[in-house]
Amino acid sequence: MTNWALIFGALAGCASFAGGHLVLRMPQKAALFQALASGMMMGAALFDLLPEAIALRGEHVPLPLLITMIVCLACLFTACHSQKLTRASGHRASIIPGFLVLHSLMDGASIGLAFQLTVGTGWLVALAILAHDLADGVNIASLSPSRRSASLWLLVNALAPVIGALLGGALNIPAPILSLLLAAMAGIFLYIGAFHLIPDSLAGNRFWATAALVATGLFSMDVITSLIGGA
Repeated sequence: MTNWALIFGALAGCASFAGGHLVLRMPQKAALFQALASGMMMGAALFDLLPEAIALRGEHVPLPLLITMIVCLACLFTACHSQKLTRASGHRASIIPGFLVLHSLMDGASIGLAFQLTVGTGWLVALAILAHDLADGVNIASLSPSRRSASLWLLVNALAPVIGALLGGALNIPAPILSLLLAAMAGIFLYIGAFHLIPDSLAGNRFWATAALVATGLFSMDVITSLIGGA
């Protein structure tokens, strides 16, 4: 399982690198990738991470739901506060790519933790993160002040999920704690999809195009979850 986590961590890094260079060449396509990635992120949270977290807790069903909601709202509050700080400080071009690199490190750790649960969950989380990291690369390239700066940030961001996957796979976590971590991951995924990727996509897409791609991402993750669960 650790080998799979490392492989998908490397693929996530490659996806962000490819997404960034894609937007440098075709910036008009960025919003399309963001819409599809948002559906896949929210689908992974709703159809796999949260149900798995609830199953691990047994009779304590409300706790994972509460953790997911709290983490989602905390991410929203932090994002709003950080936007005010970056606007006030004038360092948005360097601070936000740095946050995205830190987020990619967490993505890699999420893959490692998911593979600790089951191979199916690991694959599902990895697929959602692959789609999302493609959009992360798009965001890094879009927010960097120059092409050279974008290339440097993309290289650093490509290494971050590999390091995160190694860290996540090396941890031996008891089921109750793993349940809370999965619930927290679900909250992060829901925040990224609903409050980050969808608004960014709507800024560059017509509503019907964004809605169709979000629905496609949700449906694809539902199908993949059903196939993995029935295997």
